[in-house]
Order: sequence, then structure tokens, then C-alpha cells
Amino acid sequence: MSPHPRVRIADVDVAGAIANSYRATLPAAGPAPTSGRPWAIHLADDRGRYRLLGFDLDAKRGPAATDVARLRELLTRAGLPHVVCVSGPGGGRHVWA
Repeated sequence: MSPHPRVRIADVDVAGAIANSYRATLPAAGPAPTSGRPWAIHLADDRGRYRLLGFDLDAKRGPAATDVARLRELLTRAGLPHVVCVSGPGGGRHVWA
């Protein structure tokens, strides 16, 4: 679904901890990165145009599972391809359509 030919992958600091910065990139084509590091897609293509709609489902008020299931149902019924991703350590989710 990436509008850009490369995805960004999280940096690792000198102690081996995952950092919240994404300077390195990998090709978007092919299998997802398997390094155990988070990775992120660019939101715009090379011309700066956005082609994705993002939903940020926080888990602050409880598990996001019910909201994700309902959103996926609506997107599927509308014929919109989508992907669900983990968002942070608290059980939140991002849904990209």
C-alpha cells in the first residue's frame, strides 16, 4: 500500500534499544522487514500527494479491538482495501485504507 518505493525502519541506538527515529529505509516491494524493528510507510508519494486514509484507534479507554472490527467491516463492505498495524505498546491500532 505504500505510495513510496521505500519504507522507513526504526533506528537502533548503541545499546541496541529501538529509537523513535526512522532514518534508514528498505525497499517497499517484497516481504515486510523482519528485523523486529518497527517500520513505517511514507504517507505521500514522491510528488507530495496523499493516497492513504489513516485511522488512529487509541487504547486509552480500553481495547481497540471492537472499534477495529467495526471499522474493518465498514471498509470491507465499501470495497476498500486496508491494513491494520500496531500503534504503540498500549494496544492501539492504525488502520490504513
